[in-house]
Amino acid sequence: MKALPPHFRTVVVLADIQDFSYKEIAEVEDCPIGTVMSRLHRGRKMLQRRLRNYARETGILPQTEESDDPVPPAASLDEYRQKRAKEGK
Repeated sequence: MKALPPHFRTVVVLADIQDFSYKEIAEVEDCPIGTVMSRLHRGRKMLQRRLRNYARETGILPQTEESDDPVPPAASLDEYRQKRAKEGK
């Protein structure tokens, strides 16, 4: 957490640890709610990357040649519907 830039760290801590609402964070940070949402998203992504890298460095996750932010393959809506129909849902 210390490695995150302060304005991202503050928003992540207030939202994810202190359970503040977006509105409350916006008041504390004196910024628009949209800015809070953006900082929270970006802060979480930065933290995710750092944690993933740490896990790879320490052997918790295997080292891979893939990028840090793999893009999942696009799902077909028809395939999803067929799968759900087979499952009886």
